[in-house]
Amino acid sequence: MTVALLRAVQDYAKKMGGNIVEGYPMDDGAVNMPDAIVNTGLDKPFQTTALVEVARSSPTRPINRIYFDNHESKP
Repeated sequence: MTVALLRAVQDYAKKMGGNIVEGYPMDDGAVNMPDAIVNTGLDKPFQTTALVEVARSSPTRPINRIYFDNHESKP
């Protein structure tokens, strides 16, 4: 279900003229994390969509992003 939601968010953002979708999942390698900590999702489903890791705010917190064609300043 997570992958379907991520794809729906991307489709909606494109439809509305958005330039970027960004997510902050928890790295799947984290051990015994309480549900409240991983409420932004786990990294593995993000990796199966077009979102790619662009940075990490901590060792277990990747920043995933997708730029759409109408975005002019891709990194």
